[in-house]
Amino acid sequence: MWAVPARPRLSSRGILFVVLALGLLALAFAAASARRWLIALPAVALGLWMADLALRDLGLRTSRRGEGR
Repeated sequence: MWAVPARPRLSSRGILFVVLALGLLALAFAAASARRWLIALPAVALGLWMADLALRDLGLRTSRRGEGR
């Protein structure tokens, strides 16, 4: 038997999280370029969080909490 690799499933929520993550990271870059650190740092944090949610929702990353304990 041939093993077929699992394809990531595309969901509208996952795509939304990707768009939000890219927008927040672009905002963070623009704010950092203008040396507006009070805007840049939270935007980076929110952008990374949205990117993590996108990866989980698209099935590209699984949570490993609680496994092996």
